[in-house]
Amino acid sequence: MTEDPQWTAFLQWALPQLRMRWSGFRKVRTQVHKRVHRRLQSLQLAGPDDYRSYLQQYPEEWRVLDTLCRISISRFCRDKGIYGLPAAWRESAFTESTGRYCLQSAYKRPVLFVEHDVRGPVPATALQLILCRNLVYTYYDEGLQREITQRLIDALQPGGLLVVGSHETLPYDVPGFTPCFAPGRSIKRNV
Repeated sequence: MTEDPQWTAFLQWALPQLRMRWSGFRKVRTQVHKRVHRRLQSLQLAGPDDYRSYLQQYPEEWRVLDTLCRISISRFCRDKGIYGLPAAWRESAFTESTGRYCLQSAYKRPVLFVEHDVRGPVPATALQLILCRNLVYTYYDEGLQREITQRLIDALQPGGLLVVGSHETLPYDVPGFTPCFAPGRSIKRNV
């Protein structure tokens, strides 16, 4: 699908209304364009201008558009540098087997995996680790980033880790986090 100025203008109009940043979609807008195009076909709408009118006439359609703008990440651990652990942690908590590291059972038991929309309340538990890469600080506008960051701060235990993507940064004046491990890594610690 080729880049179409009408689609670009539509996304530049719609994304801020969803509290998303156009710049975050620079590499993935074709994925969103295809999804929205299929939605227009199902609604029998001719193009982005018609969809803009439809959104204004049927406000509940914004929820549908929001789901169409979610970006799938192909491989969770593709930023390998982010997930590099300090040697002391690797030696104390993992067992090596054929070049792979497996988390020891004693550390597996207290692990809680939770998938949820980060724009809503964080699960009511004190967390030691939150993996939040290539989402909040890539796709959402600064106001929403700040709201979500505050929820994450509130959810993390003192000394807990927030892992963000290698090209992401927290809003400039967010207190309570300092880089940890190697300088420049995108792993932050709640202090």
